[in-house]
Amino acid sequence: SQNAPPVQSEIPVVLVGIDYQLFKKRVPPATIPFLCTRNPRVVVLTNVEQQQQPQDAPCLEIVDMSVDIREIRQELPWPQGAPKIQLVFFLRWFLIRNWMRRAGQNKILAIDSDAMVTANISELAVSNAATLAQADIWLWYFPPATTGAFILISLAALEDVTRFW
Repeated sequence: SQNAPPVQSEIPVVLVGIDYQLFKKRVPPATIPFLCTRNPRVVVLTNVEQQQQPQDAPCLEIVDMSVDIREIRQELPWPQGAPKIQLVFFLRWFLIRNWMRRAGQNKILAIDSDAMVTANISELAVSNAATLAQADIWLWYFPPATTGAFILISLAALEDVTRFW
């Protein structure tokens, strides 16, 4: 439609690795190179130096978010007695929000480190722009995962979610 906002031409695939080695333990070696064959940008947000980074992955960007994590832990109060292991599932959204603000990204696809995407997300978004314009959050959920394996989300939606928490 004429009133639809312009479609973001490049939607990065974003993975988050807080307090652990993403490539050493979580992501199979061929995953990132495979994602790079279909997507122009794969971003890893982390607070630890990532070892064993994949070769042949020209689209890969690793962003140190250590300072952000320290600041976010102050912004996001964690109830005494709440399981600390669950904190990472909340921190990741604040981390993605901060990176999106700085990077000027309006929309990203966040995936779990054990998930695989076979499509070019940017092309998918352009070819389905009218449908995707109907909501700021698109979730593909595959139980028993609890954080959502694939989430196409806008910065506006992340601002709302993190403000709510």
